[in-house]
Formats: sequence, structure tokens, C-alpha cells
Amino acid sequence: MEIKKPPTGYYRQLLPAELQHIRLALTSQPMTGVEKHPGIAEEMAAYLDKSDDEYAAYYANGLRTGAMIPVTPLSQPFKQGHWAPGELFMKS
Repeated sequence: MEIKKPPTGYYRQLLPAELQHIRLALTSQPMTGVEKHPGIAEEMAAYLDKSDDEYAAYYANGLRTGAMIPVTPLSQPFKQGHWAPGELFMKS
């Protein structure tokens, strides 16, 4: 059986509502702004095995082989805006 490669981000359509905050990252790519979500890869693979979607096997296989890992985005750090001269001083 050939495993089809899905469009980018397609896995989001396959995950249940309680796992929508999880993202899948390829371990062959550098990752910034995320943290590994340990212990859920096998649960996600088992969930995807139950799906009859043509791309589910691709993600389940990637999770099992370690080619993909579940990650969660880190909260965005505070980004200071662009201030007009003296504006920050006057509003503080």
C-alpha cells in the first residue's frame, strides 16, 4: 500500500477538537517558537489509524518513525510597537 503525501497542514483537518492546539513538526527541519509535546505521539498515531482519510496513514507513520513530532506553539513574547518621539514617555 502506497502512502500518499498530503498538502501542507492537512493534519489539522484530521485531529479532533481536543487536539487542535497541537501542531506536527518535521524533525528534519529546524524548529523555533515551539516546544515538544511529549507523550502524545502514540495517542495521535492511534487516533489517525482509525481514520479512513487517505492521508491519515502518512501522519501516523511519521509519528511512529519519529519523522514528525507533536509540538505546541510558545506564547508570543511582547513586541514593542513603533513609538513617535516622546510618545512612550508621555504615556507612561
